[in-house]
Amino acid sequence: MKPDRILPMGRPEHDPLISQGRLTIVLLVAFLVLSAIYVMMPALNLGFVSDDFVHLSNDSGMPWYYSSDTLYRPLRNGLFKIMVHSFGLKPLPYRLFALLAYLLCGFLWYRLLRALDIAAGAAMGAVALAFFTPRIHALLFWFAAVQDVLYVVCALGVILCWIRFRQLGRRGALIGSFCLYALALGFEETALITPALVALTDWFIVWPQGMDKTRIRNWVPYAGFLLPLVLFGGFIYWYPQGRFGMPAAEAARFTYGGSGFVGTASAELRSALNLLVPFENPFALRDIDVSLGIEIAVVLMAVAGLAAFSLKKIWLFAAVWMVVALLPTSMFARTKNIDYYVFFAGFGVAAAISSSLYDLAKSLPRPVKGALVATFLCYCVAGDWRLAKHREQWRIAVASAERVVTAAKAVLPQAGPRQVDFINVPHSIGDKPILNNGLHGALIAAGYDPNLTLNVNPEAPVPDGQQNQLIAAVRACSMAEPQNDHRVLLIENFVVTDHTSGCARNAVAEDLRLQPWEWFPDPGSQR
Repeated sequence: MKPDRILPMGRPEHDPLISQGRLTIVLLVAFLVLSAIYVMMPALNLGFVSDDFVHLSNDSGMPWYYSSDTLYRPLRNGLFKIMVHSFGLKPLPYRLFALLAYLLCGFLWYRLLRALDIAAGAAMGAVALAFFTPRIHALLFWFAAVQDVLYVVCALGVILCWIRFRQLGRRGALIGSFCLYALALGFEETALITPALVALTDWFIVWPQGMDKTRIRNWVPYAGFLLPLVLFGGFIYWYPQGRFGMPAAEAARFTYGGSGFVGTASAELRSALNLLVPFENPFALRDIDVSLGIEIAVVLMAVAGLAAFSLKKIWLFAAVWMVVALLPTSMFARTKNIDYYVFFAGFGVAAAISSSLYDLAKSLPRPVKGALVATFLCYCVAGDWRLAKHREQWRIAVASAERVVTAAKAVLPQAGPRQVDFINVPHSIGDKPILNNGLHGALIAAGYDPNLTLNVNPEAPVPDGQQNQLIAAVRACSMAEPQNDHRVLLIENFVVTDHTSGCARNAVAEDLRLQPWEWFPDPGSQR
């Protein structure tokens, strides 16, 4: 038996707010397009940092499904290998790909809102609120983060196909949902939550139109999501270099890991608050002081007032969407607090705010309505300006990575050394990574042997007495063994000095004994 079908939701033939202001809508779209060009065009030749070198350089000769980060993302890994073998390491193709993926994501979100019967003006406003927030800067300017955009593209495609299946009963659309779900899982593990968002959409658009919730046949289609999950589970079980197959002591070195109920709840709250004040730097709950607390309280009261005024069901939809979308990172990112973690979660909140403001504008006098539109445009301008500032910070991070590699080439011959201990490797500038775990890939891109073994001690993010002692001890050692194939290099202020000697190796060995967690074998050592 076929599941109950519903007809596409009807839209009013005459929407006065749109029909009376088509020029305003056209100008708004033109403004948003120009704003996007202003932010993105200067970044089309932006180089690489950190994880970019891991995926595009270090791992390029490995099996298509493999990645040194040990995460279970075979389609991401395969895509990166195809791209690097097609384009090399010229930034432009990668930036264009990331830009097109980002624009596609915005278009699909708009289409989903329209499928949920949200007016065109409100849908465009929601897209602008979600895609001009400063918190998505990494998605624009860090190529490795494109995996998050691709996963969201697939997840939105899953929901759109599901809606089409419910409305028209087309089994091709249902199969499309399952296939896109499999793709989403291949790009990122956080896609696991997509069926929950599908169920949320069912609750929002299908059940209110009379579909019988008690009929088992209307729930049977959900069983199709089990096949991609089983296939993904099979890959996790088989993948020999995956994180679950690592010894516990080695796995503990990684940032990510499971959290308990309290940790998950606090991470959800932290991310939700970060989402509501997008122009603040990422903050943990313990970082909330009086001024930030007042700002958060004012924003919460404004959002609560808007929700109370509209009394629209979409606010409940937005709240559930946010909690579900944040759940994977809340459960497994521990205390790691990254801006783009809130990207997908912000879609629901943006839709609720824009939809409520759109309804509010219908009842306002024209001058007040104009002021409301002006305020919205100011938000977009401010978001654009802040994104441009982030772009320049990413540019500095890229230049810093290039400086380190250039300085290393001046003292490290490309032939001869088999192992290098790098001390005080630049980690990040603010929240923009420089090299981190990508040093080996950056050296490979500069012509070094892929089999070179690295042992990396990153720069301490805060003043560290033990780190200072290590630096001082190595600095005191003069290079006494220029022909030794085990080099010890110190990096200070982007200057690399060679201290290869028994003295320096002893200092490294002592620091490894005292604080082994401050060292990690670069991914190149895993080849």
